[in-house]
Amino acid sequence: MAEEGIKKKRKVWVRIVGPKDFKNTELGESYVNDANVLIGKKLKIDLSHLIGDFRKQSVSLGFLITDVSGNQAKAEAISYIVSNAHIRRMIRAGKDKFEYSFVSDIKDNKKIRVKTLVLTKTKTKNSVLTSIRKGITAYFAELGKTSSFYDILTRVVGGELTRNLKGQLKKVYPLSVFEIKSIELLK
Repeated sequence: MAEEGIKKKRKVWVRIVGPKDFKNTELGESYVNDANVLIGKKLKIDLSHLIGDFRKQSVSLGFLITDVSGNQAKAEAISYIVSNAHIRRMIRAGKDKFEYSFVSDIKDNKKIRVKTLVLTKTKTKNSVLTSIRKGITAYFAELGKTSSFYDILTRVVGGELTRNLKGQLKKVYPLSVFEIKSIELLK
Protein backbone atom coordinates (compact mmCIF):
# COMPACT_ATOMS: atom_id res chain seq x y z
CA MET A 1 0.00 0.00 0.00
CA ALA A 2 1.22 3.43 -0.90
CA GLU A 3 1.11 6.14 1.72
CA GLU A 4 -1.26 8.95 0.91
CA GLY A 5 -1.01 12.53 1.97
CA ILE A 6 2.78 12.93 1.60
CA LYS A 7 3.53 15.84 -0.67
CA LYS A 8 6.97 16.72 -1.97
CA LYS A 9 7.76 20.38 -1.93
CA ARG A 10 8.87 21.61 -5.33
CA LYS A 11 12.34 22.99 -5.73
CA VAL A 12 12.78 26.51 -7.04
CA TRP A 13 15.63 28.50 -8.53
CA VAL A 14 16.82 31.32 -6.27
CA ARG A 15 18.96 34.15 -7.69
CA ILE A 16 21.92 35.21 -5.55
CA VAL A 17 22.64 38.93 -5.88
CA GLY A 18 25.71 40.87 -4.68
CA PRO A 19 25.68 44.04 -2.56
CA LYS A 20 25.04 47.58 -3.83
CA ASP A 21 28.81 48.16 -4.00
CA PHE A 22 28.92 45.66 -6.85
CA LYS A 23 25.82 47.16 -8.52
CA ASN A 24 23.61 44.24 -7.40
CA THR A 25 25.40 41.93 -9.83
CA GLU A 26 24.01 38.41 -10.07
CA LEU A 27 26.51 36.07 -8.40
CA GLY A 28 24.73 32.85 -9.27
CA GLU A 29 21.66 30.72 -8.75
CA SER A 30 20.77 27.88 -6.41
CA TYR A 31 18.16 25.13 -6.77
CA VAL A 32 16.58 24.57 -3.33
CA ASN A 33 13.38 23.37 -1.66
CA ASP A 34 13.24 26.33 0.71
CA ALA A 35 14.98 29.62 -0.02
CA ASN A 36 15.62 30.26 3.70
CA VAL A 37 18.09 27.36 3.72
CA LEU A 38 20.52 29.61 1.86
CA ILE A 39 20.94 32.08 4.74
CA GLY A 40 24.43 31.69 6.18
CA LYS A 41 25.87 29.92 3.13
CA LYS A 42 29.19 31.15 1.73
CA LEU A 43 30.33 31.35 -1.87
CA LYS A 44 33.45 32.43 -3.75
CA ILE A 45 33.41 34.32 -7.04
CA ASP A 46 36.37 35.32 -9.23
CA LEU A 47 36.82 39.07 -9.28
CA SER A 48 37.27 39.01 -13.06
CA HIS A 49 33.65 37.89 -13.47
CA LEU A 50 32.33 40.67 -11.25
CA ILE A 51 34.17 43.65 -12.69
CA GLY A 52 34.98 42.37 -16.18
CA ASP A 53 38.76 42.80 -15.81
CA PHE A 54 40.43 39.52 -16.74
CA ARG A 55 43.74 40.59 -15.20
CA LYS A 56 42.03 39.97 -11.84
CA GLN A 57 41.27 36.28 -12.46
CA SER A 58 43.70 35.22 -9.72
CA VAL A 59 41.62 37.05 -7.08
CA SER A 60 38.45 35.69 -5.44
CA LEU A 61 35.87 37.47 -3.34
CA GLY A 62 34.00 35.59 -0.64
CA PHE A 63 30.33 36.32 -0.03
CA LEU A 64 27.90 35.38 2.75
CA ILE A 65 24.17 35.13 2.01
CA THR A 66 22.42 37.29 4.60
CA ASP A 67 18.86 37.83 3.40
CA VAL A 68 16.26 36.07 1.26
CA SER A 69 13.16 37.73 -0.16
CA GLY A 70 11.01 35.76 -2.60
CA ASN A 71 13.23 34.14 -5.20
CA GLN A 72 16.18 36.43 -4.58
CA ALA A 73 18.97 36.09 -2.01
CA LYS A 74 21.24 38.99 -1.04
CA ALA A 75 24.91 38.39 -0.30
CA GLU A 76 27.48 40.56 1.47
CA ALA A 77 31.22 40.53 0.74
CA ILE A 78 33.27 39.05 3.57
CA SER A 79 36.71 38.30 2.09
CA TYR A 80 39.31 39.05 -0.59
CA ILE A 81 41.76 36.24 -1.43
CA VAL A 82 44.64 36.05 -3.94
CA SER A 83 45.32 32.52 -5.25
CA ASN A 84 48.45 30.68 -4.12
CA ALA A 85 49.46 29.98 -7.74
CA HIS A 86 49.65 33.72 -8.43
CA ILE A 87 51.81 34.26 -5.35
CA ARG A 88 54.18 31.40 -6.22
CA ARG A 89 54.92 33.02 -9.60
CA MET A 90 56.24 36.18 -7.88
CA ILE A 91 58.82 34.50 -5.63
CA ARG A 92 62.46 34.50 -6.77
CA ALA A 93 65.72 33.27 -5.21
CA GLY A 94 68.13 35.67 -3.49
CA LYS A 95 65.44 37.79 -1.89
CA ASP A 96 63.82 37.83 1.52
CA LYS A 97 60.19 36.81 1.58
CA PHE A 98 57.97 37.17 4.57
CA GLU A 99 54.27 36.84 5.10
CA TYR A 100 52.63 38.88 7.81
CA SER A 101 49.20 38.27 9.30
CA PHE A 102 47.49 40.52 11.85
CA VAL A 103 44.08 41.63 13.08
CA SER A 104 43.06 45.27 12.79
CA ASP A 105 40.06 47.24 14.06
CA ILE A 106 37.92 49.17 11.57
CA LYS A 107 35.35 51.95 11.74
CA ASP A 108 32.25 49.70 12.00
CA ASN A 109 33.42 48.30 15.38
CA LYS A 110 34.42 45.14 13.54
CA LYS A 111 37.75 43.44 13.03
CA ILE A 112 39.51 42.32 9.87
CA ARG A 113 42.34 39.83 9.40
CA VAL A 114 44.91 41.07 6.91
CA LYS A 115 47.54 38.79 5.37
CA THR A 116 50.35 40.36 3.36
CA LEU A 117 53.31 39.15 1.32
CA VAL A 118 56.51 41.19 1.14
CA LEU A 119 59.52 40.47 -1.10
CA THR A 120 62.64 42.59 -0.69
CA LYS A 121 65.09 43.21 -3.51
CA THR A 122 67.97 41.51 -1.64
CA LYS A 123 68.62 39.60 1.59
CA THR A 124 67.76 41.77 4.57
CA LYS A 125 68.43 42.02 8.29
CA ASN A 126 65.65 41.09 10.70
CA SER A 127 65.59 44.61 12.16
CA VAL A 128 64.60 45.99 8.75
CA LEU A 129 61.89 43.34 8.36
CA THR A 130 60.57 44.25 11.81
CA SER A 131 60.33 47.94 10.89
CA ILE A 132 58.45 46.98 7.70
CA ARG A 133 55.97 44.96 9.79
CA LYS A 134 55.48 47.89 12.14
CA GLY A 135 54.85 50.17 9.17
CA ILE A 136 52.18 47.83 7.79
CA THR A 137 50.45 47.58 11.17
CA ALA A 138 50.52 51.35 11.70
CA TYR A 139 49.11 52.01 8.22
CA PHE A 140 46.14 49.70 8.79
CA ALA A 141 45.54 51.10 12.28
CA GLU A 142 45.21 54.61 10.79
CA LEU A 143 43.13 53.37 7.87
CA GLY A 144 40.77 51.47 10.17
CA LYS A 145 39.88 54.61 12.13
CA THR A 146 38.24 56.23 9.12
CA SER A 147 37.26 53.38 6.77
CA SER A 148 34.60 50.68 6.75
CA PHE A 149 35.19 47.17 5.39
CA TYR A 150 33.68 48.05 2.01
CA ASP A 151 35.88 51.16 1.71
CA ILE A 152 38.98 49.07 2.36
CA LEU A 153 37.80 46.32 0.01
CA THR A 154 37.17 48.83 -2.78
CA ARG A 155 40.63 50.35 -2.33
CA VAL A 156 42.29 46.91 -2.38
CA VAL A 157 40.39 45.79 -5.50
CA GLY A 158 41.33 49.04 -7.26
CA GLY A 159 45.00 48.64 -6.28
CA GLU A 160 45.17 52.02 -4.55
CA LEU A 161 45.83 50.67 -1.06
CA THR A 162 48.64 48.35 -2.16
CA ARG A 163 50.28 51.11 -4.21
CA ASN A 164 50.17 53.65 -1.35
CA LEU A 165 51.47 51.21 1.26
CA LYS A 166 54.29 49.96 -0.99
CA GLY A 167 55.33 53.58 -1.58
CA GLN A 168 55.56 54.19 2.17
CA LEU A 169 57.44 50.94 2.84
CA LYS A 170 59.98 51.61 0.07
CA LYS A 171 61.29 54.46 2.23
CA VAL A 172 62.32 51.86 4.83
CA TYR A 173 63.85 49.36 2.39
CA PRO A 174 63.53 48.72 -1.38
CA LEU A 175 60.76 46.19 -2.07
CA SER A 176 60.27 44.20 -5.24
CA VAL A 177 56.76 42.99 -4.33
CA PHE A 178 54.15 44.01 -1.80
CA GLU A 179 50.88 42.12 -2.12
CA ILE A 180 47.81 41.85 0.09
CA LYS A 181 47.13 38.10 0.10
CA SER A 182 43.80 38.25 1.87
CA ILE A 183 41.44 40.40 3.88
CA GLU A 184 38.69 38.70 5.88
CA LEU A 185 35.93 40.24 7.93
CA LEU A 186 35.92 38.59 11.36
CA LYS A 187 32.77 37.94 13.37
